[in-house]
Amino acid sequence: ISLGLLAAAMKRRTRHVLVRSENPGAVVIPAEWNAAVLAPFTKETNSVPSDHRGFGVDIAVDEHGVSIWRGPVRGRALLLGKLGWSQIDSVRPGTVKAVIGSKVAPTVRILVHPGVESPFVDEIELIVRARPVREALSALRPPPR
Repeated sequence: ISLGLLAAAMKRRTRHVLVRSENPGAVVIPAEWNAAVLAPFTKETNSVPSDHRGFGVDIAVDEHGVSIWRGPVRGRALLLGKLGWSQIDSVRPGTVKAVIGSKVAPTVRILVHPGVESPFVDEIELIVRARPVREALSALRPPPR
């Protein structure tokens, strides 16, 4: 295993643990944003610097809604933003084709109500990692009333 892959895995694991500690009881979904195949999902793209490969995120889902985190930065998970269930139109499955080759990755598409005040654009699309997309979609549903 290369040192770079090991460092990336440690960073993912650390972020996941930090997000879980910030969101007790939430379902935490590992995901990724990749600049080569996905549109930016934050309105202020400069506030989320990245290289051409993009970056990993964790989606925390609880009874209040969805929050998206990245990091770690200085030993803490960085909250990119939150959406309450009333701010979300729908959550749908998607796919994205790799830049090179024929590989296809599963995505979740979170459609935000137009005009909602949030740090996110109207459609957030993230590549799902480390869990089946059906499981991620099931978690990304508001709780029954």
